[in-house]
Amino acid sequence: MITEHGHQRRVLPLVLVPLALLVVVVSISRSRHDDKRPAEIDELYWIGSAYYFDLAFVRGDWKHPDWQLLPARENPPVGKYLIGAALYLADVHITSPDRLGSFFMAFHDWGWGKGKAREKRQAVADRMSPSARQAMGNGFYQPLTRYELRVGRALMAAFGFLCALGIASIGRAISGPRTGALAALAFVLHPAIIGIYTRVSVDVIALCFSILAVRLLLAILDSTWRDAGLSMSRAAVLAIAMMGALVGACGSKMNALIVVALAASTWLYACVKIVLSKGEKSSRPAWALGIALAAAPFVFIALDPTLYPAPISGLHALTEEHRLTALIQKEFLVGNDSWLPAGSPRAFAVASLVGIRAELFLLLAVAALWQSAVGLGRFSATTVVCLWWWIGLTLVVLWIPFPWGRYVVPIIPPGLLLVAKTLLELGGSFCRRPDHPPLMDGG
Repeated sequence: MITEHGHQRRVLPLVLVPLALLVVVVSISRSRHDDKRPAEIDELYWIGSAYYFDLAFVRGDWKHPDWQLLPARENPPVGKYLIGAALYLADVHITSPDRLGSFFMAFHDWGWGKGKAREKRQAVADRMSPSARQAMGNGFYQPLTRYELRVGRALMAAFGFLCALGIASIGRAISGPRTGALAALAFVLHPAIIGIYTRVSVDVIALCFSILAVRLLLAILDSTWRDAGLSMSRAAVLAIAMMGALVGACGSKMNALIVVALAASTWLYACVKIVLSKGEKSSRPAWALGIALAAAPFVFIALDPTLYPAPISGLHALTEEHRLTALIQKEFLVGNDSWLPAGSPRAFAVASLVGIRAELFLLLAVAALWQSAVGLGRFSATTVVCLWWWIGLTLVVLWIPFPWGRYVVPIIPPGLLLVAKTLLELGGSFCRRPDHPPLMDGG
């Protein structure tokens, strides 16, 4: 006899194959369409940034002056390293900053700003080889090949699939395999998500590590709400893995600080619970999470040579350079890409991008409010996902400068998880027979 629990355990494996096929089909269909037009300009930037993989791991030159160029200072390096590694394994070697220089030259007449901002961009263009500069001036320079694009986009599709698997695993943790499968399928089909796993960038890489960090966070905290023990060896492994996930997330893109804020919040909860229990609760989850949070900044700095001369200045540049670039873009972007003033315009833009339509965002908002109200009664995996959503939503609304889908991707996973859980709970309440007892909430 197959039990309900046994049936649910079969759901997740059965969805993996169609999920993988869906990612492949979407990626291939987009790639075939893209063969008819040139690469997007941002793809030139990110493939060009693979130059820093060559500097760091092929040449082993962590003191090269190019580490102080704008492309190195405005974005952390982990995502660049992974793109560079994939290209290197595919026998593509990005050994010069020519591609980065050509990216900035594309905006030479109107997108460089003034003063120091212009000087920083000129410094990158000046690093182009004479032959590349001459070819670009004559209109013959082709910075990217179709093969380079295919390799880069294949890597993005792989990370997109890993993101979906992570969401499925989190969904299983909060409510069961059906929740995970539904949220993962919705994730793969979301327009903003399709945009990041079919284009070369670091957004999907940062999101993948963020999702991994949340899943590890649930594993660390599991013993706190189930009153179960956490062995020393398991705590140590989880602490190291959590540290790596946080470094991978923030080391790819700084908007992953959302999961750092989430981890810090839940660490405070774990500490408070230990104090209130007067020593009856194990302190290992708090120690594991605390060690991961404390060690991650040091590993982050160690992986980024731009921070070696002046760590504080370098860390400041990771956020400040983006703010300055946004102010330059504000001057020439108009229409649907125009600057978003603080307040309701940003909130409305986020609602439209996350919900696809602002009206559909209401469903997500109701689901988040409902699950948050339930989560207040007992701290659980569902509570953590609710915190993930609310922390992320708050930070994105406060920061988003332009109505671009990639800016909201950090909050799409928790939103879809809460919607999937709510819909399945509502469906279960309507379909369940009166004599069928409700299943235990995994969260």
